[in-house]
Amino acid sequence: MNSGPVIRLKCETGEPVTRDDLQYQPESPFKKSSSVIEPITNCDKALHDLPAETTFVESQYKMTRKTLVLDLDGTLADTRLDLIPALNRTIATEGLSPVPMDKIGHFVGHGAKAMIAKSYQHHGQDLDSDLHDQLFEIFLADYTDNLANETVLFEGVLESLDQFFADGWKIAICTNKTEDLAVRLMEILGLADRFVTITGGDTFAFKKPDPRHLTETIGLAGGVPQASVMVGDSETDIKTAKAASIPVIAVDFGYSERPVAEYSPDSLISSYKELFDTAFKLVEKNRSPA
Repeated sequence: MNSGPVIRLKCETGEPVTRDDLQYQPESPFKKSSSVIEPITNCDKALHDLPAETTFVESQYKMTRKTLVLDLDGTLADTRLDLIPALNRTIATEGLSPVPMDKIGHFVGHGAKAMIAKSYQHHGQDLDSDLHDQLFEIFLADYTDNLANETVLFEGVLESLDQFFADGWKIAICTNKTEDLAVRLMEILGLADRFVTITGGDTFAFKKPDPRHLTETIGLAGGVPQASVMVGDSETDIKTAKAASIPVIAVDFGYSERPVAEYSPDSLISSYKELFDTAFKLVEKNRSPA
């Protein structure tokens, strides 16, 4: 019969902890105090040695690693390099000339239909709904076949993701791109194995700026909102995170039509070299007691 101490576990975030959680997690949010394991502010502090005969009973909360959620287009990768050519080939089927990158590149974050509509506005042409739908299908087929001809990751992405991975973060993508295209693009670019989940605009019955797209992505990643941070390049990303009460970091090299700082992200970065320290500080601030 187990003769060791009977202790309860608690931490400030999440759901119940089981003994298996402690067996398989290299870090713990707990410190020992008499017969109770008391919570400490930083849930990623080193695991304290506990007697092998310790009995674990009902716990109050589940420890959790930090979660990094990233947008894709304009945040992780410069996808304009394939999206705009696909758009121009699409409108060429109706006799329209190509639209320059600098005239429509900032519309990439609004989706294919918005880009098609903008291209018709650029040419001073009317676009009825039936033709709009037809052109969308043409665009989707073209882009699917030319997904990563020229698309590249932004400088420093790989090194930054490796830094988060080495520190034990869960990493996810929350994009309004369709899920299958997002997954396929990450596979082609060699990044798919770095993400615990990738959700797209068709994964759920809602998408950004609906905050549920972000919170459900975090849930699928096994994280919790209070230990998460969002990274994006647009007003949509910032609105989504703010509505979910999750800290948001904006990159200033994305596709925002206006300077992204005008949308008041929690932090603004110009390089992936800045991301880890910025994200760590925001998550710790969000998790700390008021």
